[in-house]
Amino acid sequence: TSTSSLTITEGTTSAGPIEADETATFAITGGDDQTSVTINPQTGVLTIDPAPSFGGNDDDNGDGIYEVIVTATDSVGYTVTQTVQIEVVEKTEEPIRPSPEDLDGDGIPNGLDPDKDNDGVNDNFDSFPEDPNEQYDSDGDGIGNNADSDDDNDGFTDKDEALAGTDPLDPFSFPADRDNDKLPDSLEPGLGTDPSNPDTDNDGVIDGEDDFPTDPNYTTDTDGDGLPNKTDPDDDNDGLKDEEDPFPLDPNNQTDTDGDGLNDSIDPDDDNDGFTDNQEIVAGTDPLDPDSVPEDTDKDGLTDSEEGLLGTDSKNPDTDGDGISDRDDAFPLDPNRGLDSDGDGIIDDRDTDDDNDGVKDKDDAFPLDPSETSDYDGDGIGDRADPDDDNDGYDDVVEIEDGTDPKDALDYPRDPDKDGLTTNQEIELGTDPANPDTDGDGISDSNDPEPLTPGGTSDTDRDGIIDSLDPDDDND
Repeated sequence: TSTSSLTITEGTTSAGPIEADETATFAITGGDDQTSVTINPQTGVLTIDPAPSFGGNDDDNGDGIYEVIVTATDSVGYTVTQTVQIEVVEKTEEPIRPSPEDLDGDGIPNGLDPDKDNDGVNDNFDSFPEDPNEQYDSDGDGIGNNADSDDDNDGFTDKDEALAGTDPLDPFSFPADRDNDKLPDSLEPGLGTDPSNPDTDNDGVIDGEDDFPTDPNYTTDTDGDGLPNKTDPDDDNDGLKDEEDPFPLDPNNQTDTDGDGLNDSIDPDDDNDGFTDNQEIVAGTDPLDPDSVPEDTDKDGLTDSEEGLLGTDSKNPDTDGDGISDRDDAFPLDPNRGLDSDGDGIIDDRDTDDDNDGVKDKDDAFPLDPSETSDYDGDGIGDRADPDDDNDGYDDVVEIEDGTDPKDALDYPRDPDKDGLTTNQEIELGTDPANPDTDGDGISDSNDPEPLTPGGTSDTDRDGIIDSLDPDDDND
């Protein structure tokens, strides 16, 4: 047997639980204090009733430590025994860590607030816990659904999917698009575009990505005001003329004091001096001046004024001497408790789910990242952020569209004739997967609007555009 140490707070009755690597039932089978302690056979939680008192010497030998032997039995009858010592500890008030940072201004410090941005979604389930305008990211591309024009990343905008009657949140539900221009066939007649021609105006931009798909002179209208960027003096419509705007295509990005690519409204440290803007405001320094920084005598990342609020020693980076700096220590005045990554009140050493994402650390490839739990191909990029989960060279979206498994490296799209169409796509079209030009008209299947009809190479007006692609065959 081995010995495991637990604690129980005076005046309470529960300790543990005892944990096993597999499903097991627990029983107390010995120990000097076995008559004073019981155990839940399913959960492994230990109970001492009546509740012990600190210094009360209620255990068998009066040393304040209850000792029992616990036996765990698995589903096939194998058993393991362990000596468990339960020390009675003095009850202390839970340290409430005052914090000057309160993102949503609700009076609850960020470290204690279950909904930091006050958007109504618990941070544990919020993909953007510090952005009140975003909660979910269906396709895991880092862009929230509210800002993302293609929530399921299937190549079709949410607006077009809604009009076409497919589900904008389901990558397996997408509209028919025979010319692969990212514009549903059902919408093209209403727009005046050709569902058999991916670039109706022949300006080099496919119809689905062209804001002016029937005008060869213009392609982009960033702010959707009807004026093409070429003639619009304010492309993002943020009130700043393009020549004065450091981010002329982004209405949300304007001043960027430290030039780090994050505009001041979303940058937690505008002057990039290592202290957050909130820390500087509380300390009375200028968050826009890198030469104006708060005093941090012990260089632990907490300003001296913050340390005064916390009761920590501004001249000691680790006030309680537990090896964790005051800034990273959830209990900076308690040497017996330290890092609590998810802020749930359970220190990481005892927390089975450090990032509180619902997956136990032993099963979590990223135990400190609540946004990731698995890494199928072991490349260090979580499956939610990884565009190619099985590392077979094909993006997950491409595999889903082709019907192959994005989590099987041996199942990937095939294109034996190298014509740009996968075997599955060719079967759907009725073309020959082994012949890049099924109808033998000199146009590869992927570029042929009628890949099963030979003789489609005629060019009546000799303008270099074959009749099947030319909107004006006789050039009149």
